[in-house]
This record gives sequence, C-alpha cells and structure tokens, in this order.
Amino acid sequence: MIGLLLIGGCVSRHPAPSAYHIAADAAGEPTRAPAPVPRMDIAFDGLIGAPPPAPSSRPGLATRAGSRVVSSVTTVAFFRKGSVPDAIDTFHYNDEIGAKAMIDLAGGGHRRTGMFPAANQLLRVGLESRSTGRVLPRYETDGRRVVVGQAGAGYVIVLENRSSQRQEVVVSVDGLDVMTGRTAGLSGRGYVIEPRATLRIRGFREDSTGVREFRFGSVADSAAAARGQAANVGVIGLAVFTEDEAAALEARRQEQARRDRANAFGG
Repeated sequence: MIGLLLIGGCVSRHPAPSAYHIAADAAGEPTRAPAPVPRMDIAFDGLIGAPPPAPSSRPGLATRAGSRVVSSVTTVAFFRKGSVPDAIDTFHYNDEIGAKAMIDLAGGGHRRTGMFPAANQLLRVGLESRSTGRVLPRYETDGRRVVVGQAGAGYVIVLENRSSQRQEVVVSVDGLDVMTGRTAGLSGRGYVIEPRATLRIRGFREDSTGVREFRFGSVADSAAAARGQAANVGVIGLAVFTEDEAAALEARRQEQARRDRANAFGG
C-alpha cells in the first residue's frame, strides 16, 4: 500500500508568562525559573492509503467469460453432512512473469507439471489448456501454487475425486461462483463428483446446457471487474462437501417405499 506521511507544519508559540515561577535552590535562595522556550508543535496525522489501482492499470491475468460452449448438467440429490465443508482450498494463477514473482516473494520455489493434490488430499486438481488438452505448469512452494497461464488462452478446471465417496465441490474463479457468475459463498450449490471420477468445468454456467468458457485475459476485461470485484482476480477456490451416506441411504429407502405403494390403476 502506498502511504502518505502527513506532518502538520504549523508553528504555535506559547504566550509569554505573566509572572515567573519562584522556586528555591539548595541554599534556600530564591531563583527565577527561565522563561519557557517556544517549541514547534508537530501534528502527526498517520498514514493515508492511496486508492486501489484501477483494473485497467493492473498487470497480470484474470478470467473473462468467453464464448458459449455446450456443457450439459443434470440435477441430483446430495446430502451434505452440515454447512461447514470438509475441506477448503485455494490456488492462484498468473502469467509467467507474475507467477514467478509471486513465488519469489514467498521465498522461491520450483516449476512443476501435472495435476496436484488439494483439499486435504480429497481432490487432484489442474488447469487444462483448451487448445492442447495439457495440464498447465505451475510454480509452487510450501503449499502455495501458482498456475502459469497465457493471455487469450482458454482453460478448463479439472477435478479428480480421490475418495470412495461422492463429493459436492463448490468452485469459485476470481471470487465468482462458477455455477451462477455471482459472488461465491459456501451456501451455493456445487458440482457432484462420483467416487474416483473426474470432472471438467469449462466455464461460468449460463443454464443447464451451456457455459461461457473460461479465458485468460486482462484484469480490466475480467468477469470479476464487470461486477466490481476486481480485487479478487487470480484465485480459484474449492469447498468440498463429502456426502452424508446415512442420510442418502434413508432417502433412497423412503423413495423405494413410495414406489412400492404406487397403484398401477390409480385411485
């Protein structure tokens, strides 16, 4: 943050006293205290933060909503154990220069390729190039991961469920929920991934049949900037809810009982 140090330059001179204070020295002789010396009052008003940089002036990558592409989904029942996720994780992305700088500021790290573990090992994650199908490289150090993208290129978020249970994953890009394009929150609905299965999220969902593809671009052109949330660009969030299997089983039993009671001829 750029700060300005403000020091008041006004000088106030204390008025001359109307009488000297009479004191006594060690010998008991009265002495006159010297007149107060005029001093300069310095007013320290603290630090004033400069306004955040405008999106148009910020370097590095953000995500914009590209063309509409076909991506169909269906709605399924899923029973969360509670309102608190089993795991929350985030990772970052930027262009080559920005990603390297972020890792250097964190103490330096290594360039890696391939998918990486996330969310307490419940997932393996990666950003996949739409043009080549390859997982994009990343820099990482001490759990911090910064994926390297390229302006104008499309990408796909790849999630692998490493567990033996179904998982619902709420995903955010630049602080926006990928299901709605609005501000992300843990109460939003997510994608359900079957055990040991892989899911590819291609963009911000518009409806049940299509999405607006994820595409790297400038901060000024990003979907987040369009909603006034450019401060959150460059980060992808994952909130993982593991299914309450007991509740899911009970729901299936109740549905089966209703079907068993169904009357083939009405009434």
